[in-house]
Amino acid sequence: MEGSHEEAGRGAPGRGEAGRGTPTRGTPACGEAVPVVISSLLVETLSGETGRVVGELGRIAGIETHGTHGRVVVVSLEAESVRASQAIATSLCAMDGVSGVQLVYANFEDDPVIRQRLGRR
Repeated sequence: MEGSHEEAGRGAPGRGEAGRGTPTRGTPACGEAVPVVISSLLVETLSGETGRVVGELGRIAGIETHGTHGRVVVVSLEAESVRASQAIATSLCAMDGVSGVQLVYANFEDDPVIRQRLGRR
């Protein structure tokens, strides 16, 4: 992708062993990973605002930027639940310089409400 922003989004939660498998957020005292909901988004920016928006995205907990393509920023989002993920994504729509947000992918099998309804821990 052109204009990749490698430093933006640093400090986002880990993604499990070697970046594969179930995404994780931190590790509890017992040493087991805590599953999270992970999504991929395309954040469209206004002309001339892409760099500034990438900087702002990098300061949001759970957001990691993966590069840009023109005025579009590729983002991954980790949150504790589908509801929390949706709230963060919705807040991006109101961010100055953002003209749209599109959901590309969502893995919600680890949402606590869904797990409870399915009888999983």
